Amino acid sequence: MTKASPAIQFTPTATGNNYTWDFSNLNSNSQKTDTFYNVLQTPIIYNFVFNNIFDPNRATIATNLAALPSFGNFPTPINLSDEFTYYREEDDVYKAVGFAFTADYNGTSIPLPIQYNPIDKLYSFPLDSNTQPLTALSAYEFQIPNLITFREKRNRTTTVDGYGTLLLPNIELQVLRLKSVSVLTDSIRLDAQGAFGCLPNHVPRLNTSGWLRVTESRF
Repeated sequence: MTKASPAIQFTPTATGNNYTWDFSNLNSNSQKTDTFYNVLQTPIIYNFVFNNIFDPNRATIATNLAALPSFGNFPTPINLSDEFTYYREEDDVYKAVGFAFTADYNGTSIPLPIQYNPIDKLYSFPLDSNTQPLTALSAYEFQIPNLITFREKRNRTTTVDGYGTLLLPNIELQVLRLKSVSVLTDSIRLDAQGAFGCLPNHVPRLNTSGWLRVTESRF
C-alpha cells in the first residue's frame, strides 16, 4: 500500500466502461505492506471465536486491523495491541467475520475477539460489470468492563460502477472500480454514566471508492 501526494488534478467520481484512471504522476510519500496471516498465527484466545470448526463463518485469513473507533478521552488511557481483522473466503462470497484486539488499562490486559452479527459480506462472486449491487447489514458490540460499551450497525451497498485501466507509477492494472455507500449507527456508553450516546466524531454516511485488480476478464 502506497500513500501519495497528488501531483495531478482529478475528479474522484470519474468512472465508466473501458475507463482509464491515470495516477501515474503521483508522488509516493510512504509505503506499507499488507500481510495476510493464517488464523492460527494470531493469538490463541482469538481462535476460540474465529477458528471454531463448528462455525459456518469460521475465519480463513486475518490481517492487521486498520483502525478502531475513537472513544474520546478517558482519565485512564487505553492502549491497544494484538489487533487483527478476520475474513472468510468462499467460492461465491468474501466476508468480514470480525476483529480482535487487546485493551490494556489500569495494569490489566483484556483480549476482545468480536464477531460481527450479522456477518459482513464484502463482495459476491463472480464479480464483474454486470454484478448486481450487494447490500449487506452487519453489527457488533463489545465491552471493556467497568469502562465502556460500544455498538455499531452498518448498512452498506457496494456497486461495480466502472472497469478499465488503472495507471500508477511504474505499473498498469486492469481493474474493476467499486463504490460503497455505508449508513452507520454508532453509540457508546460510559459505564459510570449508564446511558448510550452518539460518538462526538460520528459519521452517519460514508462513501468510499476503490479498485480491484482482475485476473480474468468478465466485462
